[in-house]
Amino acid sequence: MIGPDEMQAVLSAALRRVHGSDARLERWTAQPFLKRGKRRTARYDLDARSDGEPHVSH
Repeated sequence: MIGPDEMQAVLSAALRRVHGSDARLERWTAQPFLKRGKRRTARYDLDARSDGEPHVSH
């Protein structure tokens, strides 16, 4: 299982890849979504900000 610090690094990298290098992850939460056998799915809610943007995007 991946720890919270590692997960934040993965989510931050994915966010920068999709929204550009100036995107910053402000906050995130994970909620269990689906479990089938040993496979689990989680829903991640992200709050992010880009440089120059006054508001956080969810």
